[in-house]
Amino acid sequence: MHLGFLTPEYPHLLSTFSGGLGTSIKHIVETLVDKGVIVTVFVYGQQQDKIFTEKGVHFHFIRQRKYKALGWYFHRKFLQNYLNKAITENEIDFVEAPDWTGITAFMKLQCPLVIRMNGSDAYFCKLEKRPQKKKNFWFEKIALKGADYLLSVSQFTADKTASIFHLKKEIKVIPNSVDAAFFSPRITAISPHTILYFGSIIRKKGVLELAEIFNLIVEIKPEARLIFAGRDVNDKLT
Repeated sequence: MHLGFLTPEYPHLLSTFSGGLGTSIKHIVETLVDKGVIVTVFVYGQQQDKIFTEKGVHFHFIRQRKYKALGWYFHRKFLQNYLNKAITENEIDFVEAPDWTGITAFMKLQCPLVIRMNGSDAYFCKLEKRPQKKKNFWFEKIALKGADYLLSVSQFTADKTASIFHLKKEIKVIPNSVDAAFFSPRITAISPHTILYFGSIIRKKGVLELAEIFNLIVEIKPEARLIFAGRDVNDKLT
């Protein structure tokens, strides 16, 4: 079997910034390769075009193109043609893409398309009660309705996304995984009563709610500590 992954990010020295989405794909890809599955990763929006193979994974870094007008359409059609060429030449069985920004809207691929829901722009706008650009909602809705299969990282994300876009398709829940060998328990002593938040410091991740909840915790256990560790992200509201 040959699987393809279309993504805007992937943790690699040659790649632009990558966050949780890229890391989750990396964990899946490396495990699939270890199981004997052929995997090609298509990373779009990059600074250069580059095709190479590393540790059994085939990579296509796709440079971001510029268009005078209707870039949102021509960019997707360029990616569609790029993918179809690779699908045909390499006999790719499935392609997985994220729900974010509806990158696969208007695409017609030569193999089944799977969209995995990590949380779309519409999803986070709904949770944060802020307006969303109409075109972004449109792109994401078209992409989700056009997918052959839908996956979600959690039941909550699946239910919320289905409600927002009025989806009738079955959504299979497959949680993101971690490398248990890498994230192994430490032998060294740990500081008791300590809570660690690890991830981007951003409103949509719930950091404000976590701080509010911690106020209740310290009333019960005054010695408790809350530690935030992660990249600071600009907030449009503040």
